[in-house]
Amino acid sequence: MTTLSVGSRVFDVADPRHTGIIKSICHRTGGDIATIRWEETGWLSVAVPTKHLRIAEIQLDNHPSYSSRFNSSPINILQAAIECDSDDAAALLIQDALGITDGGVAGYCFPKNWPDNPHQRALVIADWLATELRFLA
Repeated sequence: MTTLSVGSRVFDVADPRHTGIIKSICHRTGGDIATIRWEETGWLSVAVPTKHLRIAEIQLDNHPSYSSRFNSSPINILQAAIECDSDDAAALLIQDALGITDGGVAGYCFPKNWPDNPHQRALVIADWLATELRFLA
């Protein structure tokens, strides 16, 4: 994973449409925090935990979808979903990338508690995608 630094373009894992530029980073014992200037609103947010931020890659062809915030490679999208601290953010990221409009299948495939282990998260996502394919077929 790329290290966050001042000047990095980032997105919020809770809402990948929300992008901004890091203005400062404060290293604290309880976890680093950043000051972000959000691109959509111009607002400045202080004390944003860096664990809630991910590097936003260059946008390809100015398409506004979440997946364009990454190289459009499915590996990068899956990796970002696995790294999400929230099951909702992971599902939203993948649903948008695949054009899934109904979140019903994700609702019953995802566990009540999002695993801490990236391998377990990958298994949850794989099971959900397999179920989604069966549902669409």
